[in-house]
Amino acid sequence: MGFTKAVSTAELVALGRERNIPVMEDLGSGALFPFALDGVEEPSVKGIVSTGLDLVTFSGDKLLGGPQAGLAAGHRDWIEAMKRYPLARAVRVDKMTLAALEVVIRWYLEGQDSRLPLWQMVRATLVQLEERAERVARQLRLSLPAGVSITVCDDNSEIGGGSMPGTRLPTKTLHISGDVRIQRWEYELRRAGVPVICRVHREALIFDLRTIFPSQESQLIDTIVEAYQAISGSENIERGHQS
Repeated sequence: MGFTKAVSTAELVALGRERNIPVMEDLGSGALFPFALDGVEEPSVKGIVSTGLDLVTFSGDKLLGGPQAGLAAGHRDWIEAMKRYPLARAVRVDKMTLAALEVVIRWYLEGQDSRLPLWQMVRATLVQLEERAERVARQLRLSLPAGVSITVCDDNSEIGGGSMPGTRLPTKTLHISGDVRIQRWEYELRRAGVPVICRVHREALIFDLRTIFPSQESQLIDTIVEAYQAISGSENIERGHQS
């Protein structure tokens, strides 16, 4: 926050050429195509490399959508120098990471980037999210007692501070509150066989449908209901002991 201006990449490249100094830029997010969100434009790796930089580094996760890794692109001489440096062996990725990266890059080359979970979440429309949120809410109302409040609300998703800090996507969220302690309900969700992570705000559990895939909806519903039943049962026992 408070950022006002930066020296352009083109100006830095020109200065480097003038002084015979190699110029490197850490792009960070690693978007493979220009991407704009909430008034913020994220440059692509190709666009930045084409400015004439000697070296560009970026993430394998974030806006690339692959496994956590660090990637470097640029002039062959500098890439080879990095490979020869003694620390390169200590920080190199393993074979599983390389295999995952290969699949992700292949999908981009084949125009199948929509298969990546990242872009499935980012490209989900508000209409789709509202339909799904209402469907999950209806099923939960049938499975939970009348004392539990379930509402669909307007909210915002954040891609992440490391990807596009400060940017937000409109979304639909489920707000659930009831006659049990919300903190205990949230705790039971986290310790489930398949943990469910949600936000707690003003005594309500909040689930962002943008971060839940359609194939996960039934499992989410079952976990919410099972967690509620576990808590309500134990709290009834506690009240019985107190009386």
